[in-house]
Amino acid sequence: HHSVSCRTINFSPSGQTLYTSSLDKSVCVVNSCGKVTWSACDAHGILNVSSIEPIDVNVFATGDEGGRIKIWDVRQRVSIAELSAQEDYVAAMTVGDSQSLLFSASGDGTLATYNLKQRKLFWKSACMEDELLSVEVMKNERKIVTGSQSGVINIWECEKSDDCLPERFVGHPESIQSLVKVDEHT
Repeated sequence: HHSVSCRTINFSPSGQTLYTSSLDKSVCVVNSCGKVTWSACDAHGILNVSSIEPIDVNVFATGDEGGRIKIWDVRQRVSIAELSAQEDYVAAMTVGDSQSLLFSASGDGTLATYNLKQRKLFWKSACMEDELLSVEVMKNERKIVTGSQSGVINIWECEKSDDCLPERFVGHPESIQSLVKVDEHT
């Protein structure tokens, strides 16, 4: 369903829907039978989509190479919000269990938290001077874990604080491009 290579892919929590983006700048929603049920050409204009994250059954987010996030509702067939607090590519996004906060790790070295109900920035970290490549939410949204280009794992324990710095775990020999939450503690 894409004319060139697939760039990002993510399953819905139920596993019944697949969200994809491509270097042709399109975004598609595919059902479990392989049929495209929704698509958008040039979803982010001239920029490629670098991250995609389902929020609920009908809503998902896409992040691009310029740090902009779009929230899409497949029922309305359009973008319902645009968020833009980061200056470099959106490497990874995740949604907390409450589905009210979207967490975004960026190549500009920042972690941003967006309030999805108000459709605005809730909190943004200071620059870590290291690309943040992955993000997961733990401990019932009390901790946010990010992986970095230099192999550092950052654990954030804050909500809205200008001086919030993460606990850092160093020693991983390569970049941490993805994280998987097993349960709230692991």
